[in-house]
Amino acid sequence: DVTQPLHDEALDTGGNDISILWNGATNNLHHVWDTEMITKLAGSDTTANLNAWTTTIVNQIKTGSYKSSVSSWLSCSDITQAQTCATAWASDANAFDCSYVLNPIPTGQELSGAYYTGAAPIIQMQIAKGGVRLAAWLNKIFAGSTGF
Repeated sequence: DVTQPLHDEALDTGGNDISILWNGATNNLHHVWDTEMITKLAGSDTTANLNAWTTTIVNQIKTGSYKSSVSSWLSCSDITQAQTCATAWASDANAFDCSYVLNPIPTGQELSGAYYTGAAPIIQMQIAKGGVRLAAWLNKIFAGSTGF
């Protein structure tokens, strides 16, 4: 979860206190980043849609647009340095708060259009990073190497 930008932000309780619109309905920024945008990316919350989206992300990691980034995502993968790595990962995610999520603070704005279009690639990449990092750590714990 540390890879999601608003999970590393204190401003307005990580976006929970920032009122925005999503498809015309009032909501809060944190919820929209955690749920609504992911649902729009993956499709409705069905096993088939989630499996298809997961396959898309895995393919991007293995052979697609994320493949060249995997080594940098794993630059901190020493399981004996958990605090150092978690802090580095949080700082990486938090940078998106400054560059996109809260720039400018979208209070009262409709986010389901142009804002979503800019956020979607960030969300998908951050989920891919989190998956790669988690897999690498579990592989190191149980198999002794990252597996990447």
